[in-house]
Amino acid sequence: MTLSLKHKFQSAIPDAGDPTIVQPSNWNDEHALTQATATMLGRVTAGTGVTEELTPAQARTLLNVADGATANSSDAFLLARANHTGTESADVLTDGTTNKAFLATERTKLAGIAASATANSPDATLLARANHTGTQLASTISDFATAADARIVAALPVLTLATTTDLAAATVPVTVKTVRVSNYSVLDDGGGHLRQRVAAQPTWGGIRSVDRFMPDGSTDNTNGGWWDVDEAQPNECMFGGSKLTAAGFTDAQQTTAIQALLDYSYNSRVAKAILINRHTITATINVPAGITFEWANGFPSGLANSQLTKGFNGDMMTINDGTRLIRPQLSGNGGTFTGKGIIVNSGNNQYIEDPFIIGMQDSCLDFPTGGVGVSFTCIGGYLSRQTSGDPAVTGPASELTTTGYRFFYCTKIVNSVYRFNQGVFWQIQGGYSAGLDFTGNTTGRVTLSGFRCANALTTVLGTQHHISHTSFGGAVTLDVSANNIDFSSNIVGGTLTCGNTNGSVADNVISSGGLVIASGAINNSFVGNLASDGTATIDNSASNTNLVIDATMVKLPVDVLGNGHLRVKNPAKGIGYATGAGGTVTQATSKSTGVSLNTSCGQITMNAAALAAGTIVSFVLTNTAIAATDILVLNHISGGTPGSYSLNARAAAGSATIDLRNNTAGSLSEAIVIAFAVVKAVTA
Repeated sequence: MTLSLKHKFQSAIPDAGDPTIVQPSNWNDEHALTQATATMLGRVTAGTGVTEELTPAQARTLLNVADGATANSSDAFLLARANHTGTESADVLTDGTTNKAFLATERTKLAGIAASATANSPDATLLARANHTGTQLASTISDFATAADARIVAALPVLTLATTTDLAAATVPVTVKTVRVSNYSVLDDGGGHLRQRVAAQPTWGGIRSVDRFMPDGSTDNTNGGWWDVDEAQPNECMFGGSKLTAAGFTDAQQTTAIQALLDYSYNSRVAKAILINRHTITATINVPAGITFEWANGFPSGLANSQLTKGFNGDMMTINDGTRLIRPQLSGNGGTFTGKGIIVNSGNNQYIEDPFIIGMQDSCLDFPTGGVGVSFTCIGGYLSRQTSGDPAVTGPASELTTTGYRFFYCTKIVNSVYRFNQGVFWQIQGGYSAGLDFTGNTTGRVTLSGFRCANALTTVLGTQHHISHTSFGGAVTLDVSANNIDFSSNIVGGTLTCGNTNGSVADNVISSGGLVIASGAINNSFVGNLASDGTATIDNSASNTNLVIDATMVKLPVDVLGNGHLRVKNPAKGIGYATGAGGTVTQATSKSTGVSLNTSCGQITMNAAALAAGTIVSFVLTNTAIAATDILVLNHISGGTPGSYSLNARAAAGSATIDLRNNTAGSLSEAIVIAFAVVKAVTA
């Protein structure tokens, strides 16, 4: 087929004119088409557009014909099985009328039938145990052991299991109400105890067996199967606090077990919870209200077997209303961790016997603010902070009650002190401490008796303290803020300084330093005090002073008798002013110039102006210590010519006029020094 390509419109006009231009015959003529070898005309580019030359591959793609494809045989030839080659899987065959196809399992089953095999009896005949012959091992009977155990258990009052793990895995017969576990979790962990069925999960945790029986024999999928400890004096090993130190028994587990013991004791109202092993605790132990918690071993020279050692930052233990601790042994681990030993957390009537609390970074025993620890009692014991001088017992910063009674009997506080703060009432009988800290005490009342305080200085603040029969290793100061203090029959190892108000200081032995009655001491009674070094300093300048000193101060240099006479008995001592009572002043300008010096005694250096023979000069000494009825003792002690002068003084309220006369026949220009002392006098 020849491809013709002409313009659709054919011109009938003959050619004419310039032959170099297109003629009508050129318009009507065939178009010359050019094309590359082995190509076809078509279009593979998407959309309508210019005709393209197609390669063979593009042409085959358009025609959907594979490269080198040939024409197939007829369908009839291809479908006839006689013309097929190769094999065909039996999986595609279907059963015929006569011949059947075997499955692989059917073929295997058929091959497994022995030659000449006969048919078995019916299943019912073969399964019936009555038709069986011979014997059968008990181990091959599925429920033999369970049934046998059940019959044995039913005949026993208590079922015994090795551990609580075995109890949790057991189906305990409904008839069993009590079980005994020989250990808690492993052999010889010390946790053997009794358990009883309970009607719900215990608040501390408990163990649940597989069965869901209730104590009344009913079944309850929610509350059945729970077992609680059934012991009158349980210990921590019954709750997982093993005595073993092998791996697997962590400090956290031991801590949880101790808390579970105490929670069980509270909810079950047992007589006593007992700690029998040493443990390092990792959290605060809370002893619930009313619980008696006893450590099984007392403390020897070192820590005993049932101590608790701090292993965390925080308070080791809190106690509550009515808690009793017997021989508690707590170690702060050498002050490694912060936090206190025992916190009196709430309530009152707490009781601690023979505590052994050492190595604490903070207080061994603490009473927080809030009026807790009312009628608290501590008997005996040994308390010690890691750092010397810190408080081992700390009172509340403020008290919310006026009846906070705290009693300590024969408690030894080594290298540490009592800090009373604002605790309302403390009674300490016997015992020992490195010191007593009254800092911040304004309302608290402290009673001390038969006590030893070793510190170098004890300062007593506050009100209504009774301190008697106590030995102080150093000085004692009854602060000016202290009032209504009874300080009697004590031994003081240093100076006893009294600046208190409304107190009684009597029958004390002051081994050194003497007795100092400061100016702030008001309305006190000082009776029968003995200063072994024979010194006493008395400043009675304060107002409203009612000071009585009894004659029994036999070794002091003063003797105050009942008839009102003050007499010196010691030939080596005298009556006079102590350091601080005197002063000095120098006269300016002239010998008549006044001077001012507000002391009870002192020295006046006069001006060196000339004083004519037989002439008297007068000047005024202004002095608030002088009353109008007082007497001034004057002496020319230095400067100038001794014996050349005579002196006189005339007292007035707040001043005295001093007269000086030149007794010689010539003028004297000397800066003499006059010593004076004010002697108090009255006219009635």
